[in-house]
Amino acid sequence: MEVSAEEMKHPVSRERILLGGLFLFGGLVSFLPLWDIDWPLHVCLGRVILSKGSLPWTDTLSWTAGGRPDVLHEWLFQVVWALLEGIGGPGLLKVTVSLLAGTGLVLWFRAARKAGRPTSTSLFFSLAALILFYPRLRARPDLVTWVALPLSLPFLVPSGKGNLRRAGALLLLVALWANFHGAALLAPLWFWAGWAAHALEERKFPPPPPTLPLAATSGVLLTPAGLQLPAYAWKTKGFASIVPEWSSLAHLPPTQVFLALKILLGALGLLLLLALIRGAWKREGLRGEGPLW
Repeated sequence: MEVSAEEMKHPVSRERILLGGLFLFGGLVSFLPLWDIDWPLHVCLGRVILSKGSLPWTDTLSWTAGGRPDVLHEWLFQVVWALLEGIGGPGLLKVTVSLLAGTGLVLWFRAARKAGRPTSTSLFFSLAALILFYPRLRARPDLVTWVALPLSLPFLVPSGKGNLRRAGALLLLVALWANFHGAALLAPLWFWAGWAAHALEERKFPPPPPTLPLAATSGVLLTPAGLQLPAYAWKTKGFASIVPEWSSLAHLPPTQVFLALKILLGALGLLLLLALIRGAWKREGLRGEGPLW
């Protein structure tokens, strides 16, 4: 039996509706007061950079650490944040947080789809990413990592495009990411691990050239800090003190604990509802197809 053109369009339309729903969901759950205490500091540092027309290589704002050498690992975010605050004040920052949160949720879903995962698995993956990352979806540079990380994941999936072309795109992505947030160091670690795992799996000697890992590594080094950025990350590798929200839920303020529980229950409820609809529609259960990558 032939399938009409109109019927062929339905899956695309349904996915577009789902993407719109994900964007709205991510935006709504992150449309919160500017609780993060660091956002005024980022705005202030951005104003300093804009007023001087150069990057401050020493701490000029601290009373106890004035003149100490500083590592510029978030300077571009600070400039953008200062510009946005100057245009629309804290309200525009709040809206920007919401827009980036919704965009990131869509990108996590699309990353899983590009890896060949079905819609149900991709939805679960994106909501799980939101739950894990939710404490950091605030007016801070972590927002850029929330968006940039799912953009980099599809590069791990084999593609018919030339390796050099993909390496150039990855280099630009990681370089931009590294000037917004130091967590761009995740990219070379991820790609070197993927390259090593692929080489061991294929049992090829010599192994294939590490084009993408080298591109990701080069992108991280294309910052004003250069090699100082990995050195700074090594010195501050105590993640419990850097990201207290990830170390223990007991350390979260009551408001964040309440919101984290709400989004967890909401995500699980949404997933269950979609599973029931899909099962009733296609007369089959919620299927998984192995690991995401």
